[in-house]
Amino acid sequence: MLTNPIDYLSQVHDPRRQNKSLLHPLKNILTIALTAVICGYHDWVDIEDFGNENKT
Repeated sequence: MLTNPIDYLSQVHDPRRQNKSLLHPLKNILTIALTAVICGYHDWVDIEDFGNENKT
């Protein structure tokens, strides 16, 4: 049975400072990065473009 990968990504410790200036939860950043790499994007600029192109 397949499980939701976001459940696993939610368990990753976020080493960033936990304050109001964080715009995006780490699980969202990891999900976007993982999806972008699966779709063939190769560097952080491409991953950022992918994230911006696929905003909901």
